[in-house]
Amino acid sequence: MLGTLVLYGLTVSHGVTLNSLALTAKVAGWDWQPMSSHPLFWLLTLPLRLLPAGWLAVALNLFSALCGAVTLGILARSLELLPWFRPVTLLNGWSARLPLLLALAMCGLEFSFWQDATAATGEMLDLLLLATAVWCLLEYRADKDARWLNAAAIVWGVGMAENWVMLFTLPLFVAALVWLLKFRFFNLRFILSMAGLGLAGFSIYALLPMANGLWPGSPWSLHSAWAASWKETQDLLVSIYQGFFLSHRMITVAVLLFFLIPPLAFLVRFGDDDTKNKSPLDQMLVWFFRGVRTGILLFCVWLAFDAIFGPRRLLARQLNVALPLLTFDYLNALCVGFLAGNLLLIQRGEGSRRRRTFGRQMAQWLERAPVPLLTALLAVVVLGLGARNLPAILLVNRQPLTQFGELALDSLPPGGGIVVSDVPEILEVFQAAQARWRDKQDWLPLDTESLATPEYRARLERLRAGNWLVSTNRHDLMPGEMLQLMNRLAETNRIFYLHPSFGYFFELFYQQPAGSVFEMKRFLTNSINPPILTAETITQNEKIWDDFEPRIESLQRSAAPAESPLVKSAGKIFRLETVVPNQLGLLKEWYSLVLDGWGVDLQRNGRLPAAERRFSQAAELNTNNWVAKINLYCNTNLQAGNKMTLANAADFASQIGSVKKLELLIGRLGPLDDPGFCFLLGNVYQESGLPRQAMQQFSRAHDLVPDALAPQFALARLAARYRMPDRAMELINHLRDVAKNMPANAGMDVQLALLEAGVWLSQTNLTRAAGVLQTVVQQHPEDALTLNRVSQAYFAFGDYTNAEQLVTRLLDREPDNVAALMIQSQILLQTTRANLAIPVLNHILSLTNLPDAKLNRAMAYIQIQDYAAARSDCLELENSLSNCYLAEYRLAQIAGLQHDTNQAVHYLQLCLTNAPPQTPLWRDAEKWLQVFKPGPGAK
Repeated sequence: MLGTLVLYGLTVSHGVTLNSLALTAKVAGWDWQPMSSHPLFWLLTLPLRLLPAGWLAVALNLFSALCGAVTLGILARSLELLPWFRPVTLLNGWSARLPLLLALAMCGLEFSFWQDATAATGEMLDLLLLATAVWCLLEYRADKDARWLNAAAIVWGVGMAENWVMLFTLPLFVAALVWLLKFRFFNLRFILSMAGLGLAGFSIYALLPMANGLWPGSPWSLHSAWAASWKETQDLLVSIYQGFFLSHRMITVAVLLFFLIPPLAFLVRFGDDDTKNKSPLDQMLVWFFRGVRTGILLFCVWLAFDAIFGPRRLLARQLNVALPLLTFDYLNALCVGFLAGNLLLIQRGEGSRRRRTFGRQMAQWLERAPVPLLTALLAVVVLGLGARNLPAILLVNRQPLTQFGELALDSLPPGGGIVVSDVPEILEVFQAAQARWRDKQDWLPLDTESLATPEYRARLERLRAGNWLVSTNRHDLMPGEMLQLMNRLAETNRIFYLHPSFGYFFELFYQQPAGSVFEMKRFLTNSINPPILTAETITQNEKIWDDFEPRIESLQRSAAPAESPLVKSAGKIFRLETVVPNQLGLLKEWYSLVLDGWGVDLQRNGRLPAAERRFSQAAELNTNNWVAKINLYCNTNLQAGNKMTLANAADFASQIGSVKKLELLIGRLGPLDDPGFCFLLGNVYQESGLPRQAMQQFSRAHDLVPDALAPQFALARLAARYRMPDRAMELINHLRDVAKNMPANAGMDVQLALLEAGVWLSQTNLTRAAGVLQTVVQQHPEDALTLNRVSQAYFAFGDYTNAEQLVTRLLDREPDNVAALMIQSQILLQTTRANLAIPVLNHILSLTNLPDAKLNRAMAYIQIQDYAAARSDCLELENSLSNCYLAEYRLAQIAGLQHDTNQAVHYLQLCLTNAPPQTPLWRDAEKWLQVFKPGPGAK
C-alpha cells in the first residue's frame, strides 16, 4: 500500500483536470450551487476547506491518491480470503507474493484507475466503499464473526448514498448474504437487523440536504436543498435506465457480460484435483480445466490494457460515453490474482512415486511451469502498463486545465473588474488559476448562464456589493433586464469575456481583444461595427500570443503521449488503442476558439498575413474546427484577390440542420468571417431579434462581396426598421444607381419603393410613405403580385384603410387570390372584426390547407370566445405544423383565458422549448410563464 501511495503521490495532478474539474469546483465553491451528491466525500474533505484556496485542488488529488492506495490494500487482503481450492498457506516465498503483486499491478497501473487515483473525481472513494463491503463479506466467510456482516451492511448503505453502482447492485449484496448464510438468512430478526443497519448507513444521504438547507450562505432553502438532491439522484437513475437499459440494451448486456467473468472464476468450481491416480480421461479433463483457467487469466490481463474489444472501448465507440468502470478493474484484478494463485497451487499437490514416463515427466514440468511463467507475466504487466499509461498520466497531470486560466490572468490589466463566460467549465478553470494568485483576487467571475437566477445574483452581491437587481427583481431576469444589469455593471467595472461570444449583450457592447480575453465596450450611438483597432492594440495582442506560442507548440506535439516502437508494435499485435486523454482535446478546442476570434479581428482590420497565421494555428490545434478552416480559406482568397460569392453557406447550413445547432457550433469553435456565412448569420440574428449583430454580418458580407445585392437590401431593410434613415436612404439610392445598369426589374423597383416607404414611416412622415406606395400602384396597376406586396406594406405600417381598399380591388378581380384573402383576414382580425374574418378563413381553407390560415382562424375563434373551436384548430396544428410553438403559444393563451393554469404552464414550457430563443414570441412566452409560475425567491 505504501508503494502505491508513493507512486500516486509522485504522479498526482498539480491542478484540476477535465475529470476532476466538476467535483473540485463544487468543493472549492467555484460552482455557485452547493454539492447535492457524494455526502461522504463532502464530509471527509470538509477539513480541506481550511487550506489556502490555491492548495485545495492538489489536496483533493492527494486525498484520491490515499483512497486509491487503501483500495489496493483491501484488494490484497481480499485476495487472501478468496475461496481457494487448496489452502493458500501452502504457497511460500516468491510464489506466495506472485498472485498478490500481479493483482495489484493489474489494478493499480490500469489507466482509468491510475487517472482517478491522481485526480479528485470521487470515483476512487466510491470504489473504496465497494471494496470495503466485499472485504467485510469475505472476512465473515473466513471467521464467521457476525460483526463483519453488520459492518458490510452499514458500508453498503453508505455506498448506496454515494455510488449509483452499489444502489443498482443491492440485489447482488442480498444474494451474497444468502450464499454465505444459506437458510439462516431467512430469519426475520436477521433480515430486519440487516435492513436497519443498511438504512443507518444510507441515512448519510440526508447530510447534504440538511447542510445546504441550514447553512446561512446557501442559495437554497431546506425544501429546495432536498428537492435538488432528490432531483440529481432521480435524473442520474433515469438517465442510466433510459440511456442504457432501454435505448442500448444489447450494448448494456455486452458490458455486463464482461462483469460476469471475474465472479464466474470465483464461483464455478473446475476440476482442481491433481492428476495422480486418475484415468487418462480424467487427467485430460483436469488439464482442460487448467487450460480454461489459464485462458481466462490471459484474457483478463489483456482487458487491463484497455483492449479494443474491452467494455470501456465498447461504450466509447458505440455510445460515445467515457465511463471509468473502476469496479470492473477491481474485480478483474481479483480474478487474475485468484487464477494465478490456483495455478501456483497445482505444484503443491502430493507427488507420485510411480515409474517415470515421458508423459509423467511432461506433466511434472507443466506443474512446475506456473512460477516462471507468472513471473514473466508480472514483468509484462508492470512494464507494459507502465510504458503504456505513465506518459499519458504525466501528460494530463503536468498540463492541467489551469494553464488556460493562467493565460487569461496574464492578459487581464491591473485594477480588477468582472470576468464573464458563457461556458461554466471555462469560468471554473479561470477560478482554479485565480486561486493561486493573491494579487488577482479583485476579478469577480460571472457565469452568464446563471446570472438570470435571483439566487446566483444574491451570491454575487455577497461577494461584491452592487446593484445586482436582487431586491427589485426576485425572479429569473428577462433578456432586457439582463442587458440592463450588464449596462449598470459596466458603468463601474471593466468587464472582460474569456472567449468570443454573441447574443443580446452584444446589441449594446462590442468585444475588444486584449490578449486571450475580450473587453466589453459600449457602442457609440447609431454605430453598427466596432471601431478599428489601433496599431498599438494589435501589436500588444500579437506580442502576448507570440510569447505564448511555445506552449501552443508544446500542446500541438502532445496530441498523444510518446510511445516506444516496441509499445506501438505490441499495440498492433494485441489490438490495443493508444491512450489519448480527452483533456488535451478540450484544451486545444479552447485555445482554437480564442485564436480564431483573434484571427477574425485581425482579418477585419486588414492584417491578412497575421490573421492567416492565427487561423492556421487554430486549425492545427483543433483539426475539427471547420470555422477556422473556412476563415483561412476566405483569408487565402482575400490575399490572392479572388472574387468571392454568397453561394457556399446555404448548402453547408442545410447539412448542419437547425439554426440552434449552427449557433452552438459557432459558440464552441469561434466567429466566422466568410461572406456566405456572414449573410447566413445575419439572417439568423435578424430572426432572433438581434438587429445590430445582424447588420454587422450583412455589412461584412457586403464588404467581402461588394457586387452582391442581397446584403445591401438586408442592410437597408434593417436600417429603415431601426430608425437609421440616412444610412437606409444612402443604401436605397446606391441600389437604384446599380439598377440603372441592369435590365428592367419590376420586382427590384417595388422592393426599393417599399424600403423607401419604410424609411419615411420610421420618421412618422405618413404622407411621403403613402405617396411612394401610391406611385408603385400607379406604375403597376395590373400586377397582382405587386399589389399584394403593397397591401402587405400598408398592413405592416398599420394603414388598414388603404390596405383594405387595395385588397378589395384585388379580390374583385381574383376572388380566390389566397394571398389577398390572407391579408383581408388579418386586417379584419386587427380591426376586431373576427366574426367577418372567420368566413374568409373558411374560404381560404376550402382552397388550400394553409397552416397560417388555420392559425388565424384559431385567433378569430379566441376573439369571439369560442375556445373549443380555437383549441381544436390549435391541437390539429400542433401535430402537423413544423413551427409547432405557434400553436402551443395559442393553446397556452386559451388555457389562460379559461383559467387553467396548469395547462397554460405546460404549453408555455413547450413553446419555450421549441421556439427560437430571444424572438419576440419566445420573450412573450417567457414573460407569461413568469406570471403563471413565478420562480422561487432567494432564501
